Amino acid sequence: MGVDTLPEVVLALVKLAVILAIVIFFATVITYVTRQFVSRLRKGKGKIKSFWQWLKGIFDASWNFLEAF
Repeated sequence: MGVDTLPEVVLALVKLAVILAIVIFFATVITYVTRQFVSRLRKGKGKIKSFWQWLKGIFDASWNFLEAF
């Protein structure tokens, strides 16, 4: 185990920052999709009759999130 050089430390911090950014992005997407889905359920538009309708609701909310960008 040698002493880490500055470039190795910087590279490790950059990798950590990228991983953290990806995790935060997916957490944001999941939170947004869940809120949209719950909102639809409360409005009565998305009553769950089957697994496929539930899956379609998740997909529609995900698509709305992507269209927001």
